[in-house]
Amino acid sequence: MSTRAGTTRTALTTDGVDGGPARSMLGTLRVLGTLVAPTTLVVALLYYFGWARTSQQALDMGLDESLFGFSAQDYILRSIGSMFLPLFMATGVILLGVLAHARLLRRPDERLRRRVSRSLAAGGAALLVLGLALSPVETSSRVLSVSAPLGVTVGIGLLAYAGTLLRPAAPDQSRTGDRTATRLAWSLVTVLLLLGAFWTVSRYAVVKGRASAEQVERGLIRRPSVTIYSVSRLYLEHPVVEQALPAEEGAFRYRYTGLKLLFRADGKLFLRPADPNDRRNIVIPEDLNIRVEYG
Repeated sequence: MSTRAGTTRTALTTDGVDGGPARSMLGTLRVLGTLVAPTTLVVALLYYFGWARTSQQALDMGLDESLFGFSAQDYILRSIGSMFLPLFMATGVILLGVLAHARLLRRPDERLRRRVSRSLAAGGAALLVLGLALSPVETSSRVLSVSAPLGVTVGIGLLAYAGTLLRPAAPDQSRTGDRTATRLAWSLVTVLLLLGAFWTVSRYAVVKGRASAEQVERGLIRRPSVTIYSVSRLYLEHPVVEQALPAEEGAFRYRYTGLKLLFRADGKLFLRPADPNDRRNIVIPEDLNIRVEYG
C-alpha cells in the first residue's frame, strides 16, 4: 500500500498539478516579462488604476478629470487605495489554495480527488457563466459591479485546476503535439487569469471612485469654508453671497462667502456653494487677482 501511495503521490507532484502547468505558467510570465519590463508594467498599471478611480469620481461629481491636471505621480498615489485590498485578498486566497492543494496531494484516494475536481469544475462553470452574464449589465451596485469580473476570473481558475485533478498524468512526452498543446493551453489560462485580475481591479477602482465622490458629497458641510476677495466681479450667483467693498479698503473690491472647498489641483480651486442642494461646481484659477481665506 505504501509503495502504491508513494507512486501515486509522485505522479501527481511531478506530472500533474505541480509539474507541467506550473512550469508553463511561469514560462508565460517570463515571456511577458521580456516583452514589457516589469517595472514599466507595474507603473503603467498603477497609473491606469489611479486614472480610473479619479475619472469615475470626477464624473459622479459633475466634473471631468482633465480639469484636475494631475501628474503621473498623482495618479499613481491615488491608485494605492484601489490596489491594496484586492492584492491582500488575492494573496490570502492563493495561500489557502496552496495549503489545501498540498493537503489533497497527501491523500492518495482517487475517488476523493475526483469528487473534489468535479465539485470545483461545477462551481467554476457556474461562476464563469454568472460573471459573463452580469458583465454587460449596467448597475450602481458596488457588489455586482465587482462580482462579474471576479466571478469570471475565479471561474477560470477553478476550471483549470479541476482539469489538472481530473487528468493528473502528463501527456505522452514522446508526442510533441500533445506537449505543445498542453503548454499552449496553460499559457492561455495564464493570460486569461491576468486579464481577469486586471478587469477586476479596474472595476474595483471605479467603485472606489464612486465611494470617494459620495463621501465628498455627504461631507460637504465639514469641508473648509472659503472666502474669496477679488479685484474684479466674479458674478457668482446665489446662494453665494457677494459683497462690494469700499474702494478705500484696498485693491480687492468684492468679497464672496458661502463657499466650500472640494479640493485644489493644478493651480485651480474647485468649490461648491455651502448649500448642499446646490451641486454647481465652481472652478476659480489662483492668481494675483484674488485672495483666498479658509475657515
